[in-house]
Amino acid sequence: LLEWARRTLLPDGGHGAAAHLATAFSSLSGGIACGLLFVLARRMTGKVWPGLVAAAGMALSYGFYRASGDVEAYATCVALMTLIAVLAMPLGERGPRPGWGVVAAAGIALGLCTLMHTSLVLFTPFAVAAVWHATGSWKKGVAAVCLGGALSLASFLIVAMGVLGMSTGETIRWILTSDNGYAQPPELSFAFVVRNLGRVFYGMGRTLVHSPAPDRLGVPASIRLSAVGITYVVITLAVLGVVFRRVDPAVRRAMQPLWAWVLPLILFGFLFWPSATERWVLVLPCLWLCVAVVLAALRRRSVAAAVAAFLLAVPAGFNLATVAEERRLDQRTLDRSS
Repeated sequence: LLEWARRTLLPDGGHGAAAHLATAFSSLSGGIACGLLFVLARRMTGKVWPGLVAAAGMALSYGFYRASGDVEAYATCVALMTLIAVLAMPLGERGPRPGWGVVAAAGIALGLCTLMHTSLVLFTPFAVAAVWHATGSWKKGVAAVCLGGALSLASFLIVAMGVLGMSTGETIRWILTSDNGYAQPPELSFAFVVRNLGRVFYGMGRTLVHSPAPDRLGVPASIRLSAVGITYVVITLAVLGVVFRRVDPAVRRAMQPLWAWVLPLILFGFLFWPSATERWVLVLPCLWLCVAVVLAALRRRSVAAAVAAFLLAVPAGFNLATVAEERRLDQRTLDRSS
């Protein structure tokens, strides 16, 4: 769709501008996603500062920072799913139940997600659960999914058969193979489970704290940064697990649909490409929303401030320093080659 707009609206098809347009769109989507996460966190906690911490934490997470400057669509997908959460996850005791307009908007957002990345049909359970939880009607949840599915499928068919002139068989093959990683199911074994569990924590750590490949900064630096990222993930999850019991029961109930968001994606990430940051960028809004809720539940402000400072300082400090070092080395390489 963006390619069509580029060719139609820009002079001479905007030759050479496609990558710039795509990265600008991703950056805009990333900023919108952070703003939506702030709105959602403020709604859940009733406070401003936990929402600011959540938005800043997601923006500082390296995987999201990278996705927000990339030509791929992950930042846009995060924005769309966070939009569904904002639309369909009000606290029942504090706000009116959403109407059919919200249901339609959630369905359209889901359909756009699957157009961006077909694996994001995994968001379907969350869309159903969120709309059902918010409206009290499972029929409205199913209606949202049907609308999104119709939008997505119709767009695929129009582009494939109407624009590209594909046959029915070619169109089906294109849709089924338009993503990577799940065409061939893995062979499950004990060694596979152990290996991929390690890769899950490695991938999560890289999503939050940048760990370049060994050929970039050397093996010792890569191992050291990977250890920092994994340790940071473990500490964050431990803090969330210990403190979450103190969260207001009404807030915990309102957050129940998030299980339908994270569990399918965690299982998918465990099975396919678990070390890739793209797998875990999609669950970052849930992680940082939980952080906001836990910070708001801490009674002592000094403790809450210390926890927030730690959770933001680690990715900010390590990511900025690592990116700066990478750029310095790239410039040195460029100077030598010239």
